[in-house]
Amino acid sequence: MTTLQWRTSSQLITLADALNAECSVALLENAVALLYTPRSCQFARYQNGTLLDAEEQAVDFDPVFEARVFNSKAELRWLNETAGLGRAVLLSEDETLPEFEQSVLDRPTKSPLSAVRTIPQRYLLWGKGHEPAIESDTWSILSEARIGQLRVPVGQLKAGQTVYLQAIEYLAEVDCFGNVAVVEERLLGLEVSKS
Repeated sequence: MTTLQWRTSSQLITLADALNAECSVALLENAVALLYTPRSCQFARYQNGTLLDAEEQAVDFDPVFEARVFNSKAELRWLNETAGLGRAVLLSEDETLPEFEQSVLDRPTKSPLSAVRTIPQRYLLWGKGHEPAIESDTWSILSEARIGQLRVPVGQLKAGQTVYLQAIEYLAEVDCFGNVAVVEERLLGLEVSKS
């Protein structure tokens, strides 16, 4: 049985505050961020409480209305509810996830989720490795005629290679009859195809 721990903000906070919370900094080292704005969906890299774009510049949080920052240890979710303030949730299987006093992510949303089973998932990102490649150890370009280009925080992607978004689904009993359903999903990272 797998247990998924939760921490959530007790008040509406900015994305910057959520990223700089003690528990975020402790668990999200070398994480990937998926950011949604009215005009785009883009990736960023999390480094020391900051999100960096493909040019290694700090991301402008003003247009961001949803963020998912994740690695194999944890996922931080933030959703803008009003004027740049939103609720943040940190998910992790780490049983030692502490109660961070004086932290913006300080209270469990509910009891930990006890999953009867987990299922690994992979979601194919649109596009394939693009030539010429970005001269970077941390970023590459995926391209597809129908959607254009997407910069991804994966270094040294070769022409024709694809990238998958890795996730894990948590299954739990949902009624008194023993029926099981996917009740939660956590993003884990990016994976490059072998070919």
